[in-house]
Amino acid sequence: MALPPDYFAIQAGAFPNPEALHEHITQYGIEPAYRVRLASNDRLFHVLILQVHDSRRAAEAALANLPQPLNGMDLWIRSVGSLQNAVRAGDALADERHTP
Repeated sequence: MALPPDYFAIQAGAFPNPEALHEHITQYGIEPAYRVRLASNDRLFHVLILQVHDSRRAAEAALANLPQPLNGMDLWIRSVGSLQNAVRAGDALADERHTP
């Protein structure tokens, strides 16, 4: 993700594999801005990034105004910098485990 680390993203879910991520996209008719693989607690996850904003306030406003069915999903705001760190950790973990 070649974005400024001080931007904020709206993340929708974390899935154990790309197939589960794709199923979620299909089920909800989502058009994510990004699909990324990252690490959390020494586990790989595939996540959807719905939107990216230049401030937390803008991300919060966008989150509050998401249309159905998106506003019923498990969504949260996180900094792009934290995502970038998690993606790098995911790359390292995947290399270590030889996971695509």
